[in-house]
Amino acid sequence: MEKEELKKGDIVQLKPEYPNFGGMLVIVDELKAFGIQGYLMHFEDFTATRYKGRAFVHPKFEDFEYCGRVEWIYEDKEVENS
Repeated sequence: MEKEELKKGDIVQLKPEYPNFGGMLVIVDELKAFGIQGYLMHFEDFTATRYKGRAFVHPKFEDFEYCGRVEWIYEDKEVENS
C-alpha cells in the first residue's frame, strides 16, 4: 500500500504472508512514519483480539491494504475480575 491519508478508525487487511497474523483485519489506532499502529480484529466475531490489553501490531505500509472504516472506535477498558 502507498502512504495515504489513513486515520484512526480505518480498517486495513494484513497481507497473507505477514508473520502470525496474515489476512487479519487491523483497526488503525495511530499513524507512524513507517506504517501504522493498530489492533487486530478477531476473524470470527470482529472483537478486538486481546492479550494483556489490546493485541497491537505495527505493520509497514507495504504489509497491508486499505479496506474501509469503522463508525465506532473500540475503547480499551479494564475488565473487572480478569
